[in-house]
Amino acid sequence: MLVPDHEVFPTAWTYPIDINGRLGIELRNQLMLRGPRLAKQSLELVVATIAIIGLLPLFILIAFLIKITSHGPILYCAERLGLEGKTIKVLKFRTMHQDAHAKLEQMLESDPQLRKEWQEKFKLSDDPRITALGRILRRSSLDELPQFFNVLKGEMAVIGPRPIVEKEKAYYGENYAVVNRVKPGITGYWQVSGRSENNYSQRVRMDMYYIMNWSVWLDIYILLKTVKEVIYCKGAF
Repeated sequence: MLVPDHEVFPTAWTYPIDINGRLGIELRNQLMLRGPRLAKQSLELVVATIAIIGLLPLFILIAFLIKITSHGPILYCAERLGLEGKTIKVLKFRTMHQDAHAKLEQMLESDPQLRKEWQEKFKLSDDPRITALGRILRRSSLDELPQFFNVLKGEMAVIGPRPIVEKEKAYYGENYAVVNRVKPGITGYWQVSGRSENNYSQRVRMDMYYIMNWSVWLDIYILLKTVKEVIYCKGAF
Protein backbone atom coordinates (compact mmCIF):
# COMPACT_ATOMS: atom_id res chain seq x y z
CA MET A 1 0.00 0.00 0.00
CA LEU A 2 1.39 3.36 -1.04
CA VAL A 3 0.21 6.48 0.80
CA PRO A 4 1.26 9.77 -0.86
CA ASP A 5 2.35 12.56 1.47
CA HIS A 6 0.55 15.22 -0.57
CA GLU A 7 -3.12 15.99 0.18
CA VAL A 8 -4.05 17.29 -3.29
CA PHE A 9 -4.11 13.82 -4.86
CA PRO A 10 -7.63 12.65 -5.73
CA THR A 11 -9.02 9.38 -4.37
CA ALA A 12 -12.07 9.03 -6.64
CA TRP A 13 -10.31 9.49 -10.00
CA THR A 14 -7.13 7.44 -9.61
CA TYR A 15 -6.36 4.71 -12.17
CA PRO A 16 -3.54 2.15 -12.45
CA ILE A 17 -1.92 2.14 -15.91
CA ASP A 18 0.82 0.13 -17.56
CA ILE A 19 3.91 2.08 -18.67
CA ASN A 20 6.11 -0.29 -20.63
CA GLY A 21 5.69 -3.06 -18.07
CA ARG A 22 5.86 -0.77 -15.04
CA LEU A 23 3.02 0.31 -12.81
CA GLY A 24 1.90 3.88 -13.23
CA ILE A 25 -0.92 5.81 -11.59
CA GLU A 26 -3.05 8.23 -13.60
CA LEU A 27 -4.64 11.07 -11.59
CA ARG A 28 -7.61 12.92 -13.07
CA ASN A 29 -9.16 16.13 -11.80
CA GLN A 30 -12.61 16.15 -13.36
CA LEU A 31 -13.27 19.84 -12.62
CA MET A 32 -10.27 20.80 -14.74
CA LEU A 33 -11.59 18.91 -17.79
CA ARG A 34 -13.72 20.85 -20.27
CA GLY A 35 -16.50 18.28 -20.68
CA PRO A 36 -17.33 17.73 -16.99
CA ARG A 37 -17.08 21.47 -16.31
CA LEU A 38 -19.60 22.30 -19.04
CA ALA A 39 -21.94 19.58 -17.78
CA LYS A 40 -21.75 20.93 -14.23
CA GLN A 41 -22.32 24.54 -15.34
CA SER A 42 -25.30 23.58 -17.52
CA LEU A 43 -26.98 21.62 -14.73
CA GLU A 44 -26.40 24.43 -12.23
CA LEU A 45 -27.88 27.06 -14.53
CA VAL A 46 -31.02 24.94 -14.66
CA VAL A 47 -31.04 24.53 -10.86
CA ALA A 48 -30.52 28.29 -10.30
CA THR A 49 -33.32 29.21 -12.74
CA ILE A 50 -35.77 26.80 -11.11
CA ALA A 51 -34.77 28.01 -7.62
CA ILE A 52 -35.29 31.70 -8.48
CA ILE A 53 -38.69 31.08 -10.08
CA GLY A 54 -39.88 28.70 -7.38
CA LEU A 55 -38.67 30.82 -4.46
CA LEU A 56 -39.78 34.19 -5.85
CA PRO A 57 -42.58 34.63 -3.23
CA LEU A 58 -40.03 33.95 -0.48
CA PHE A 59 -37.63 36.50 -2.02
CA ILE A 60 -40.37 39.13 -1.94
CA LEU A 61 -41.38 38.30 1.65
CA ILE A 62 -37.80 38.49 2.96
CA ALA A 63 -37.18 41.77 1.11
CA PHE A 64 -40.34 43.25 2.64
CA LEU A 65 -39.39 42.14 6.18
CA ILE A 66 -35.86 43.56 5.86
CA LYS A 67 -37.24 46.90 4.68
CA ILE A 68 -39.72 47.31 7.56
CA THR A 69 -37.45 46.06 10.38
CA SER A 70 -34.22 48.02 9.81
CA HIS A 71 -32.76 50.95 7.89
CA GLY A 72 -30.63 50.27 4.85
CA PRO A 73 -30.69 48.42 1.52
CA ILE A 74 -32.32 45.02 1.06
CA LEU A 75 -29.26 43.42 -0.51
CA TYR A 76 -25.64 43.44 0.59
CA CYS A 77 -22.80 43.03 -1.91
CA ALA A 78 -19.83 41.23 -0.37
CA GLU A 79 -16.54 41.39 -2.27
CA ARG A 80 -15.06 37.92 -2.67
CA LEU A 81 -12.49 36.19 -4.85
CA GLY A 82 -13.95 34.28 -7.77
CA LEU A 83 -12.57 32.25 -10.65
CA GLU A 84 -8.86 32.96 -11.29
CA GLY A 85 -8.76 35.31 -8.31
CA LYS A 86 -11.01 37.94 -9.89
CA THR A 87 -13.07 40.02 -7.46
CA ILE A 88 -16.80 39.38 -7.62
CA LYS A 89 -19.71 40.91 -5.71
CA VAL A 90 -21.55 38.12 -3.91
CA LEU A 91 -25.20 38.99 -3.29
CA LYS A 92 -26.82 38.42 0.10
CA PHE A 93 -29.88 39.62 1.91
CA ARG A 94 -28.66 42.27 4.37
CA THR A 95 -28.47 40.84 7.89
CA MET A 96 -26.52 43.64 9.63
CA HIS A 97 -27.11 47.21 10.73
CA GLN A 98 -25.89 49.94 8.36
CA ASP A 99 -22.84 50.92 10.47
CA ALA A 100 -21.67 47.29 10.79
CA HIS A 101 -18.14 47.85 9.47
CA ALA A 102 -17.37 50.68 11.89
CA LYS A 103 -18.77 48.62 14.79
CA LEU A 104 -16.56 45.67 13.84
CA GLU A 105 -13.39 47.76 13.91
CA GLN A 106 -14.27 49.11 17.36
CA MET A 107 -15.08 45.65 18.76
CA LEU A 108 -11.90 44.02 17.45
CA GLU A 109 -9.76 46.82 18.87
CA SER A 110 -11.32 46.63 22.34
CA ASP A 111 -11.81 42.85 22.74
CA PRO A 112 -8.82 40.47 22.20
CA GLN A 113 -11.07 37.38 22.38
CA LEU A 114 -13.31 38.64 19.60
CA ARG A 115 -10.25 39.58 17.55
CA LYS A 116 -8.87 36.05 17.95
CA GLU A 117 -12.19 34.48 16.91
CA TRP A 118 -12.40 36.77 13.87
CA GLN A 119 -8.85 35.94 12.79
CA GLU A 120 -9.55 32.21 13.09
CA LYS A 121 -12.98 32.04 11.43
CA PHE A 122 -13.68 35.47 9.85
CA LYS A 123 -16.99 35.19 11.75
CA LEU A 124 -18.26 35.93 15.26
CA SER A 125 -20.55 33.45 17.03
CA ASP A 126 -22.30 36.25 18.94
CA ASP A 127 -22.17 39.22 16.59
CA PRO A 128 -23.96 42.35 17.88
CA ARG A 129 -23.92 43.88 14.40
CA ILE A 130 -26.59 41.42 13.20
CA THR A 131 -30.25 42.46 13.27
CA ALA A 132 -32.96 40.32 14.89
CA LEU A 133 -34.27 39.30 11.46
CA GLY A 134 -30.70 38.83 10.27
CA ARG A 135 -30.09 36.15 12.91
CA ILE A 136 -33.05 34.16 11.60
CA LEU A 137 -31.88 34.54 8.01
CA ARG A 138 -28.35 33.43 8.90
CA ARG A 139 -29.44 30.47 11.03
CA SER A 140 -31.62 29.25 8.17
CA SER A 141 -29.08 30.29 5.47
CA LEU A 142 -31.87 32.18 3.69
CA ASP A 143 -29.57 35.20 3.42
CA GLU A 144 -27.65 33.27 0.74
CA LEU A 145 -30.59 32.91 -1.66
CA PRO A 146 -29.73 35.96 -3.86
CA GLN A 147 -26.51 34.17 -4.86
CA PHE A 148 -28.54 32.18 -7.38
CA PHE A 149 -28.35 35.38 -9.46
CA ASN A 150 -24.53 35.16 -9.19
CA VAL A 151 -24.83 31.67 -10.66
CA LEU A 152 -26.88 32.99 -13.60
CA LYS A 153 -24.21 35.66 -14.18
CA GLY A 154 -21.57 32.93 -14.38
CA GLU A 155 -19.67 34.20 -11.32
CA MET A 156 -20.51 31.37 -8.93
CA ALA A 157 -21.51 27.72 -8.86
CA VAL A 158 -24.39 26.25 -6.87
CA ILE A 159 -21.87 23.87 -5.29
CA GLY A 160 -18.17 24.63 -4.91
CA PRO A 161 -15.47 25.82 -2.53
CA ARG A 162 -16.47 28.65 -0.19
CA PRO A 163 -15.98 32.20 -1.55
CA ILE A 164 -13.17 33.90 0.36
CA VAL A 165 -11.80 37.41 0.86
CA GLU A 166 -8.31 38.55 -0.13
CA LYS A 167 -6.93 38.15 3.41
CA GLU A 168 -7.91 34.47 3.49
CA LYS A 169 -5.60 33.49 0.63
CA ALA A 170 -2.74 33.14 3.12
CA TYR A 171 -4.65 30.39 4.98
CA TYR A 172 -4.86 28.31 1.80
CA GLY A 173 -1.14 28.52 1.02
CA GLU A 174 -0.16 26.59 -2.11
CA ASN A 175 -3.68 25.11 -2.25
CA TYR A 176 -5.05 28.44 -3.46
CA ALA A 177 -3.46 27.81 -6.88
CA VAL A 178 -5.98 24.94 -7.24
CA VAL A 179 -8.94 26.64 -5.53
CA ASN A 180 -8.87 29.75 -7.74
CA ARG A 181 -9.37 27.61 -10.86
CA VAL A 182 -12.87 26.67 -9.68
CA LYS A 183 -15.92 28.90 -9.19
CA PRO A 184 -16.89 29.39 -5.55
CA GLY A 185 -20.22 27.88 -4.54
CA ILE A 186 -23.36 28.90 -2.68
CA THR A 187 -22.97 25.67 -0.72
CA GLY A 188 -20.21 23.10 -0.56
CA TYR A 189 -18.65 20.14 1.17
CA TRP A 190 -17.59 21.97 4.35
CA GLN A 191 -20.98 23.70 4.67
CA VAL A 192 -22.69 20.30 5.02
CA SER A 193 -19.97 18.87 7.26
CA GLY A 194 -20.23 20.98 10.39
CA ARG A 195 -20.29 24.44 8.78
CA SER A 196 -19.01 27.08 11.21
CA GLU A 197 -18.13 24.39 13.77
CA ASN A 198 -15.09 23.48 11.65
CA ASN A 199 -11.76 25.21 12.14
CA TYR A 200 -10.10 26.88 9.17
CA SER A 201 -7.67 24.09 8.29
CA GLN A 202 -10.58 21.63 8.15
CA ARG A 203 -12.47 23.94 5.79
CA VAL A 204 -9.48 24.15 3.46
CA ARG A 205 -9.02 20.37 3.53
CA MET A 206 -12.68 19.79 2.65
CA ASP A 207 -12.63 22.36 -0.15
CA MET A 208 -9.60 20.62 -1.62
CA TYR A 209 -11.22 17.20 -1.29
CA TYR A 210 -14.27 18.44 -3.20
CA ILE A 211 -12.21 19.95 -6.02
CA MET A 212 -9.99 16.88 -6.45
CA ASN A 213 -12.80 14.31 -6.18
CA TRP A 214 -15.74 16.06 -7.85
CA SER A 215 -18.48 14.01 -9.45
CA VAL A 216 -22.14 14.56 -10.27
CA TRP A 217 -23.02 12.16 -7.45
CA LEU A 218 -20.97 14.17 -4.94
CA ASP A 219 -22.85 17.31 -6.03
CA ILE A 220 -26.20 15.55 -5.59
CA TYR A 221 -25.14 14.36 -2.12
CA ILE A 222 -24.08 17.88 -1.09
CA LEU A 223 -27.27 19.42 -2.50
CA LEU A 224 -29.52 17.00 -0.58
CA LYS A 225 -27.44 17.39 2.58
CA THR A 226 -27.70 21.18 2.23
CA VAL A 227 -31.50 20.95 2.37
CA LYS A 228 -31.20 18.93 5.58
CA GLU A 229 -28.72 21.37 7.14
CA VAL A 230 -30.95 24.33 6.28
CA ILE A 231 -34.00 22.65 7.84
CA TYR A 232 -32.16 21.86 11.08
CA CYS A 233 -30.12 25.13 11.05
CA LYS A 234 -27.09 23.18 12.26
CA GLY A 235 -23.74 24.92 12.73
CA ALA A 236 -24.79 28.25 11.19
CA PHE A 237 -24.45 31.73 12.72
